[in-house]
Amino acid sequence: MTRGVGRKWQGKLAFVDLFSGPGRSIVRGSQEEVHGSPVLALNYEFARYIFVDIPEVLACLKKRLAGHPKFSQIAFIEGDCNEVIEEIRFACRPSNASLHRSDWLANPIPNDSALGAR
Repeated sequence: MTRGVGRKWQGKLAFVDLFSGPGRSIVRGSQEEVHGSPVLALNYEFARYIFVDIPEVLACLKKRLAGHPKFSQIAFIEGDCNEVIEEIRFACRPSNASLHRSDWLANPIPNDSALGAR
């Protein structure tokens, strides 16, 4: 998260990972095992963490994160992100601002709109 965004929205955004994976990755060539995006995201302050992936993959991620102090802030949504968009929108909860602004998915902003202009 950039510093400007961090100061303005710290702790009020939802982190949405549509292809979360199992939380660990292996680097090709070196075979080094590294943290995946869900594990890295938990190092930052968000109101909610929403991880979406197929059931087999989410089962691994749930097991990996089971003891994490932020576990109660995590929503695990099983399925293809294109098919579970309503569940994702619900998990974001309208009371929290969200980086992806789920309402834009249903009502896209025209290309000529000035984002952020007030």
